Amino acid sequence: MIDDDSHFPFKIEKTFNFKKHIHMACGLLAIALIIFLIVKFSRIKRRNNMNWKNIRLSGKFAIGFGVVLVLLVLVGGWAIYGIGNITKNTDEIITWNHYLSELKQREIEHLDWAGDVSRLFTDDHVTELNVQTNDHECAFGKWYYGKERETLELLIPELKPLLAAIEEPHRKLHASAIAIDQKFNQADVHLPEFLAQKENDHLKWTNQCLDLIVHNLPALAIETDHHQCGLGKFLYGEEGQKAAASDPELSRLLESLKIPHEKLHASAIKIKNTWKQQHPGLIGLLRKQLDDHRKWALQVSIAIIERKKEIGVETDPAKCAFGQFLANEQTKALMADFPELQTALEAIQEPHRQLHASVIAIEKALIADDDAEAVRIFAEETNTALKAIETHFLDAIQAEEAVRQAGEQVLHIINEETTPALTETQAALLALQNRAGALVKQMHEAESIYINQTLPTLADVKNVFDELNQTLETRVDKNEQALIASAHQTRYTVIIVSVLAVLFGIVIAAVIARGIVQALRKSIGFAQAISDGDLTQQVDMDQKDEIGILISALNEMGSKLNTLVTNIRQSAEQVASSAEELSASAQNLANGSTEQASSLEETSASIEQLTSSIDQNSDNANRTQKVTLQAANEASEGGKAVTETVNAMKQIAEKISIIDDIADQTNLLALNAAIEAARAGEMGKGFAVVAVEVRKLAERSQQAAREISSLAKNSVSGAENAGKLIQKVVPAIQDASQMVQEIASSCAEQSNGSEQIRTALTQLDQVTQQNSATSEETSSASEELAAQAQTLQELVSTFKTNIGHEQYQQISSNKTKGFHAHPSHHDLRQHRPALPHIQKPAKPQAKVFSTTEDETEFVNF
Repeated sequence: MIDDDSHFPFKIEKTFNFKKHIHMACGLLAIALIIFLIVKFSRIKRRNNMNWKNIRLSGKFAIGFGVVLVLLVLVGGWAIYGIGNITKNTDEIITWNHYLSELKQREIEHLDWAGDVSRLFTDDHVTELNVQTNDHECAFGKWYYGKERETLELLIPELKPLLAAIEEPHRKLHASAIAIDQKFNQADVHLPEFLAQKENDHLKWTNQCLDLIVHNLPALAIETDHHQCGLGKFLYGEEGQKAAASDPELSRLLESLKIPHEKLHASAIKIKNTWKQQHPGLIGLLRKQLDDHRKWALQVSIAIIERKKEIGVETDPAKCAFGQFLANEQTKALMADFPELQTALEAIQEPHRQLHASVIAIEKALIADDDAEAVRIFAEETNTALKAIETHFLDAIQAEEAVRQAGEQVLHIINEETTPALTETQAALLALQNRAGALVKQMHEAESIYINQTLPTLADVKNVFDELNQTLETRVDKNEQALIASAHQTRYTVIIVSVLAVLFGIVIAAVIARGIVQALRKSIGFAQAISDGDLTQQVDMDQKDEIGILISALNEMGSKLNTLVTNIRQSAEQVASSAEELSASAQNLANGSTEQASSLEETSASIEQLTSSIDQNSDNANRTQKVTLQAANEASEGGKAVTETVNAMKQIAEKISIIDDIADQTNLLALNAAIEAARAGEMGKGFAVVAVEVRKLAERSQQAAREISSLAKNSVSGAENAGKLIQKVVPAIQDASQMVQEIASSCAEQSNGSEQIRTALTQLDQVTQQNSATSEETSSASEELAAQAQTLQELVSTFKTNIGHEQYQQISSNKTKGFHAHPSHHDLRQHRPALPHIQKPAKPQAKVFSTTEDETEFVNF
């Protein structure tokens, strides 16, 4: 701590006696000046034989206030000197406080600086060090290596060693930040473990693709979208973007991982779309069923050749081996999972039923010894059904072969696409793991620098700051004590001199007031007489100062008021006469305007009735126009419909002619068939009967087609005539609609014209009513003017003037006669301005002038 104040730049204690002598000299000088003014005034008064009351108020006030001002100057000078000392001490305190607050602010800034560095390790959102690392460029560095530090060392040399001691720890503090910035990289400590886990997940994912083939699974149950798997969500999500933003190399590695990862999932999509679950043994089973039916057919053909009465094969399609195969639950489940197999087997069932039915027919023919019929049935039915069965069996076998080929294709995709993409993905993940681990290691090294270097150095800097602040606070306390002592001394001196000035001012004010109040009493009496209406009063007082000048002005004012009131009496009479004439003229104008307004209202009512009739005609025309337009549109649509009907009937006629041609051809074919049947002899009899029936049907179809064609042609003719009539009607309806539209437009124009006439009459009616109201208001105003003129005469009559009442009556009568005799005076009255409304004032009361008693009391004091 520093107790020696030998270097303190301001020595208030050493100048105290000198200031005391200055204060005493100023007081004696002020007293001498007051005595000089009093003596000087006495000499001037004796020399000029001057009376106090004849001295101008400026002189009286100069004498009184001059002494008071001298005292106030003394007070002000003393106060200024004392305030100067206070200001000086205050400036010193402000200076010390400035340096104190400056050092505290720099200390707080370095604490905040350290907090910003620590957030680099505690806040995941802070990815880089944004603090000042140059010890010359931070706020304290600029102050320390600037002029302010030199100024502070000159004012307080004791601070120089402390300021020198803070330089080295301050430099080390910023150097530690540079080391942290070089080492630190924002890293996710969990990222290496996460990447290893994702690598393991994708190995499992690839094994599931292999299990699809090995275990013949129904479908591939894995995530195929490279954005939705765990690694994909990281790469394309917020966490991946955050990791990429933390390090450029990490960002590059993440981008390089996206391509093989996308290829890996794309191969899974191909596998999923290509794979079909295989059915082991199905092809052999199908081939066995097909061979069994071939053997079955061979046994039937042998029975026909040997003319066996009993063929010895299964004739029930549900009991044969294939029928039992179809009824098996396992087969039904297989068909449900294999749509191609289901389609083929369902297609086999009908020819399979026909195959077994043909054997029953063959057996009946053999029993009847009709070998030819048995051969025919075998050739036309049995072989046909067997060929159909073979075709559908082969389709089912081919479908299963396609499934087997799909499995081979899936294995090819795994070997050629999935496995290489997995290898690339693993390599990219390994590179990412290595880079993430290196970043985590660097972050730990930077954190170690902060703990082992930054924090200890910050503590050293804070200790030096505390010593600097304590030294400055001691200086501020000493200056505050000196400031309080100077303020007390100035206060006591100003209070004493101010009391003396106030006492002297009271004495001077009482003397000057005594001379002013006497003159004011007489002036108040004069003003009270004027307020009572007596304009003949005068004030008698011999005095040459400003009060005397004021009394002379009051006497002159009374004379002028006397003349003014006399003139007002004469003008009031003339105003009253003019107001009566104006009222009569305004009343006549109002009556005429009222009659005119009544006539206009009747005319307006007639116009309104006419407008209503026109509007009704216009509405009827508009409705008629809408009806005609609708009829025209409907007729036009009807014409279009008839045209379309005609076209349809023509097409029907064409189709019927085609049917007629087909009937002719059928008739010829039936005839040829009959001829061929006749040639066949006994074998073609049945076919000949059928050919005859077909020919009869063809002839009936041809006859019906001709009748329909005839009816269609008649209908077309009638529809064409109807369309022509409708086309003639539509223009007539449209012409009628146009005429109705023109009628509606004319009605609308008439309605607008009548509306304009009604509006004009309404406006004229309003103007007439307004004129009537204005005339009535003018009449009322003129009556009010006459009343105001009468009130003005009554008010003026309360004043007492130098002209008597009889003289006033005579003058008023003469002026009235001269007024009416003048030929153009009536026109001039129209240009006179209206007099304001004047209310008769109440009689003044004596208590208004009670202030004289207060003034008397003040003078006596």
